[in-house]
Amino acid sequence: MEKGIEQTMEKVAKTAISQGMDDQTISAITQLSIDDIEKLR
Repeated sequence: MEKGIEQTMEKVAKTAISQGMDDQTISAITQLSIDDIEKLR
């Protein structure tokens, strides 16, 4: 992914985490890996 897109998806993932979404759903929406999402927690 381009760096700007990746940063945007990380922001989306952080918002989803704060709303209580599970990692699999966040991964499906953002295309980030489960490992990347766990690092954002």
